[in-house]
Amino acid sequence: MKKVLISHGGYHLFAANLAKEFQALSVSTDHFENEPTEHFLNKLFVRINKYARSLRLIPKGFNLFSWSKYSKEKFLEAQLSSRIEEFKPDLIFCIHGPRFGEEVLKKIKIPKIGWWIEPEENKALNVFSQLSTSLVCPVYLSKSNSFL
Repeated sequence: MKKVLISHGGYHLFAANLAKEFQALSVSTDHFENEPTEHFLNKLFVRINKYARSLRLIPKGFNLFSWSKYSKEKFLEAQLSSRIEEFKPDLIFCIHGPRFGEEVLKKIKIPKIGWWIEPEENKALNVFSQLSTSLVCPVYLSKSNSFL
């Protein structure tokens, strides 16, 4: 393994430390920030969807523009695909995500690892670790700390 692409939100200091550790092992890294990325047209799409929901023209949770290549998800998928084409990583490490569609992850034949992700977002990853409230709350609420 010579190259790792680290996908993360903009606020993760863990990604920088992880990159240092990979570099100490002579593995080159590249970062893909998956949170602030959106096309300017998506802001217009969000407004139109909001007004359509307010007028009860569409149900809650429905997106009129999910088909568009400028929607947030499709735009993010295109950027991830282009970053993979440029960097050609051997492994993709997703931290607190992925926030992109499952289809693009299924198309990628590179091994994908996810860390600190929600259970419903891990279907397309090869290996994942989660911190779920359904796992943490029973331990936290129990009177004995024998689980910790």
